[in-house]
Amino acid sequence: MADNTLNKLLHLIDASNAKELRVAALNVLGAVGAVGERHVVTTLLDVLKDVDQELRIAAIKALGQLRAEEAIAQLEAFVRQGGPELEPAVHAVSLLGARGAKLMGKVTPELSPSVRSRIAAVLAKSNTGNALVVTAQGLLDEDPKVIEATARSLAMEVPAYTPAQRHALAKFLIESLHAKKIAPKSEAALLRVLAALH
Repeated sequence: MADNTLNKLLHLIDASNAKELRVAALNVLGAVGAVGERHVVTTLLDVLKDVDQELRIAAIKALGQLRAEEAIAQLEAFVRQGGPELEPAVHAVSLLGARGAKLMGKVTPELSPSVRSRIAAVLAKSNTGNALVVTAQGLLDEDPKVIEATARSLAMEVPAYTPAQRHALAKFLIESLHAKKIAPKSEAALLRVLAALH
C-alpha cells in the first residue's frame, strides 16, 4: 500500500475523535495493510487497549485479516474473558494456522461450557482444516450441551467445506469413533456429523 494512504489511515485511527471514522479506517487497514509493516500491527495492538468495544472488535478483525501472530497473547486474553470480543478473537486466532489451532486446542478445555459452545460455533465457520479439527474435539466434551452445540455447528457448515476440510474432519471423526472409551452422547454426535459429510 502507498505510504501516504497508509499514513492517513494510521493517523485517522490514532487522532480522530469520530468513532465511525476510526472503525472505517481499521476495517480498511485490515483489508489492505500488510503484517510486515510493523507500525500497522503496533497501532492495531494499541487499539486493543481502547475503552470502546466497537474499536477493539474492529482491531481484532484487522489483526486476524493480517494474520498478525504478534497479537496471539492479546487474542487469547479476549477468548478467555468470554465477552463480546470472543467471536472475533476466535476467528482471528483461527486465521493464524497451526499456531492458532494449537492455542485454541489448549485454551478451549479450560473454559466454561457456554464459552466452549460459542468457540465451537465460530471455529466451525472458519475456513481452515486445523480449526475444524479443534472444533470437532468439542464432540468429545464431557458437557452434553457443548457436544450438541458442536455437532449442530459442524453439521450446518458441512456444505461449505472444501474437499480437504471434509477429509480432515472425516479422518478425525473416524479415528475418534475407534477410541476405546467414548461416551454414548459423543458417539452419537460423531456419527451425526459423519453422516452429514456423506
